[in-house]
Amino acid sequence: MPYVYGPNGEHRGAVSSVSPQHQAMARGLAPIIANLIFIAIYGVLAYWLWGFLSDWSSLGQPYRYIAGFYYHIAVVPLSYFANVWDYGSGLTQYSNLNLIIGSALVVLYGVGLLMVLGMINQFSKSLKLQKFIPLILIGPLFVAAFWYAGSSVLSFLLST
Repeated sequence: MPYVYGPNGEHRGAVSSVSPQHQAMARGLAPIIANLIFIAIYGVLAYWLWGFLSDWSSLGQPYRYIAGFYYHIAVVPLSYFANVWDYGSGLTQYSNLNLIIGSALVVLYGVGLLMVLGMINQFSKSLKLQKFIPLILIGPLFVAAFWYAGSSVLSFLLST
């Protein structure tokens, strides 16, 4: 990359052989690819967790409560989208009207869910509890990890 200097020797910048249109495209393409990779990884992880958390009652003693917590925090509210769709898409005998009604109800449920999350956020701000929300959401995961690590180390140490 060649540099450009003024008549007094001051640095005025650099000249790139890549056009500004290509630079803008490269800057815009990298975040899109990164987001698509993130969404793909998130989707695979969510699919695996959905199946795992749905069987939370069959887990061992400390993990049952932790998985049950995440099941009721994440899976139950998201699973109601299917219930709302089933209800809305079966109201009339006209399939096109059912499609519109079902879609509208799903959108309304999503907006309502976001409004409830916003109210919880505002309520936690008013009580100055917002800094504890990550601890409340991630804390059970750390408890499960430490419990698993501790039980693995103890079973290894006490095995004959």
